[in-house]
This record gives sequence, C-alpha cells and structure tokens, in this order.
Amino acid sequence: MNKRDIQTRADSKKPYRERLVQARWFKYGALVIALLLVVTPVYWMITISLKSEVDQFASPPRWLSFTPTLTHYRDAFVSRSFGAYLVTSITVAV
Repeated sequence: MNKRDIQTRADSKKPYRERLVQARWFKYGALVIALLLVVTPVYWMITISLKSEVDQFASPPRWLSFTPTLTHYRDAFVSRSFGAYLVTSITVAV
C-alpha cells in the first residue's frame, strides 16, 4: 500500500457534512471572485464619469478618495447637445 492509497482512504473517511461544507465554501468563494470581476469595471466606469481630469489620470488610480463632480454630465447635455443625439438614437431604436 502506498501513500496515495492511504491519503485516499483518509479523504473518504471524512464525514459527508464536512465535505459538503467545504464544497459550499469553495462555491461561494468562486461566486464572490466572479462578482468582483463583473462589478469592478462597472464601478470604474461610474467613478471615472464623476472624477475630475486630474483624478482620472492619477497614478496610482484613486479608487475611493476623490471629490465627485458633475461637470462632465453638464458639458455633455448642455455644451455638446447630447440630448438631441440621445433623442435621435431612441427614435431610431424604437
């Protein structure tokens, strides 16, 4: 009998409930990692739209410590007539 057989027998003697709990922890851990991978770009896009130019190009990036501003939205809707383009796009899409 070699070490692999002994280890396999030891693993098979673990209670079913303990293996179930470990599998559940692994599953939820994988889901949390997947959620972070999906949510991080969305968070980044939203915060970039609220940052000033200096904060947008800061190195290293400022993930949490910045002063939010709405000037980009004001410029898009007032200065560049984004509203007219948006209405045109909605009309074409519908």
